[in-house]
Amino acid sequence: MKLNLLTVGLLGGVIAVVIGGVAAVAGFTVGQAQVTVIGSHRHCDELVLQQMPAALNLNFMQQEKLRRIIDRAHPQLAAIRDDARQKKRAVMDAAISEITPLLTPEQQKKFDDLEKARRDLQSAKEKLHGALKAATTPPF
Repeated sequence: MKLNLLTVGLLGGVIAVVIGGVAAVAGFTVGQAQVTVIGSHRHCDELVLQQMPAALNLNFMQQEKLRRIIDRAHPQLAAIRDDARQKKRAVMDAAISEITPLLTPEQQKKFDDLEKARRDLQSAKEKLHGALKAATTPPF
């Protein structure tokens, strides 16, 4: 029963990520602004900072000061994301190393297939993110 719940849980996670990826691709066809929001949901704080000049009708001096603040905050936010990603990966690797010995060969095959699909999807998301990042320019 626990193994079936684990399989369902992993499959549910993969499906959620696939739906998110489909939403990002669908957003790409709707418009660049929506792509930025959908495709970069992990960077919502930065997006809010970048949209402030237009939303607040800032004058040129305010925009310049804001740009410097955003430029200063960007590496810090990126470092936090990278650190969180590494910690998450370490926890997942530890959990997987505990789970795999419990599986039958058939379950291990399914688990390996799910893990490969997850890695493939992650790779596709990284490529999409890179393409979106290259296609967008800052609002300043």
